[in-house]
Amino acid sequence: MPTARFLFAKGQVDGIIYVVGGQNSSGSLATVEAYDPESNTWATAASMPAARTRLAGGVLTGRSYAVGGDSLGTVQAYNAATNTWETKLSMPTPRDTLGAGVVNGVLYAVGGFSLGSFLATNEAYCPRTPPANAPSASGLCQ
Repeated sequence: MPTARFLFAKGQVDGIIYVVGGQNSSGSLATVEAYDPESNTWATAASMPAARTRLAGGVLTGRSYAVGGDSLGTVQAYNAATNTWETKLSMPTPRDTLGAGVVNGVLYAVGGFSLGSFLATNEAYCPRTPPANAPSASGLCQ
């Protein structure tokens, strides 16, 4: 990777692996780097609007999502086709050091840490109406 980092988010869209944010000895990062395993090359993508560390990532509707980090509820989506970021509806519970995953078209934010407390809460982000077979979760899916 061109930029050494840890505590970053990652996601794979159309065969390209995106490494998002995190931190290194210089502090928190907003930078995004894209790895193409087919050509074994790295490229720089558009940076996140703000640096974040201890965030999670997931891929939904062809976009790489950056979720939480730095005890924030921030949810942002990277569109590789336009090389741009879009801010989405924030999570109700700010958190970092969380897990994230996509199941049946729903992006889940699981556990983590927020303002001095460990979290057992799970929240779900639905880009549109959730699929009929999506499990129920507290959070943004209604």
